[in-house]
Amino acid sequence: MASVVLNNKGDSAYFSFNDRLKIELSWDSVDDYDLCLFWISKDGKDGGVFSSEYRRKSDMGSLEKFPFMHLIGDQKVPNQDEESKDAIMVKSLDSMRELYLTIVDYWQAIHDIPTSFNHSSPHLDIYPDNGQEIRIIVDSLDEGPVYFICKIENENTYKKIINEKQVLTLEQAYSQIPGFNLMCSP
Repeated sequence: MASVVLNNKGDSAYFSFNDRLKIELSWDSVDDYDLCLFWISKDGKDGGVFSSEYRRKSDMGSLEKFPFMHLIGDQKVPNQDEESKDAIMVKSLDSMRELYLTIVDYWQAIHDIPTSFNHSSPHLDIYPDNGQEIRIIVDSLDEGPVYFICKIENENTYKKIINEKQVLTLEQAYSQIPGFNLMCSP
């Protein structure tokens, strides 16, 4: 079980890591959820790490060069005893100011069909390499294809994670989340 659980909008916690940070989305249905991480760098540029289904393979990032984070793929179809998972590994956040973690329901987004995120028990776990675990439950009844899970503020040694708990339309995500526009461009 997680050492810290952020249930409500605005709940926050501090964490740190040394060499590796794992961010993992889990859910118990055949929904095609995509975990996406967008950012604003310390020099004001925005970007993201997300599935190559949207544009190209390089959008999945790299641990060996900037952005020092990599989408390691997903397991979409759970069997009776397993959850579906999507994960991002992070090696460094030194050049990042803020990060924005979202879920995109791929099928609903490409067909512009509203959906809620409470029917498949999704949750986000953050595993710093120091043994701490932070969990955010995804449970909104609001409808839309994008769920803005949390924001991470990079405050030097410590990182502050804030539960955002907000369902957005594609248009809202495009205008409110820095870097999200990259998923929507060729």
